[in-house]
Parts: sequence; C-alpha cells; structure tokens
Amino acid sequence: MGAFNTVKAELPCPYCGQRQQWTVQFKYGNCWQFEYQIGDKLRWGGNEKGENTAGRVRTDGLAEESCKGCSRDFINAAVYFSDNIIEKVELNT
Repeated sequence: MGAFNTVKAELPCPYCGQRQQWTVQFKYGNCWQFEYQIGDKLRWGGNEKGENTAGRVRTDGLAEESCKGCSRDFINAAVYFSDNIIEKVELNT
C-alpha cells in the first residue's frame, strides 16, 4: 500500500456486529505512518496525498485486523474529515 497513516477506533464489524478496536489505514494528508485518533487534526506537508481543502472530505481505508468474531479480514473502511479533523470512521461490507 506504500506510505499511509492510521486511525484507531472502536467499531462494530459490518458483517457480524462484534465490537473491537480497529486500526484503519488511509492515504490522505501527509502520509508518513502517522497514528491518529478520532478528533485529531490531520498533518499536511511532505508526502501529501489529496488536497488540503476546508470542509468535508471522505477517503477510503482498509482495516489492518481481522474480526475477532467472524474472522473476516481485508475489511474496507471510510474515514471522514471536517476541516482536517478526523470526524468518524466506518467499516463497510
């Protein structure tokens, strides 16, 4: 996947509903293995992916872990930003 950032969030599995802590990889902002939490401000400069725009942005992501309930892996995700603040993370089927 090359250089990326991660965000950690406790979410339900979109397949079985099991709640767990997930680490979601995404490529947006200064991609240099930065680790974020929901509510953190995104860094820019350096190895940039995307455009630094004010307002709302959605970018694709991928969960690093397998689900502890149903063992699904390679779960797709979406990371949402509002004015460069990580607003929420969703896992998708």
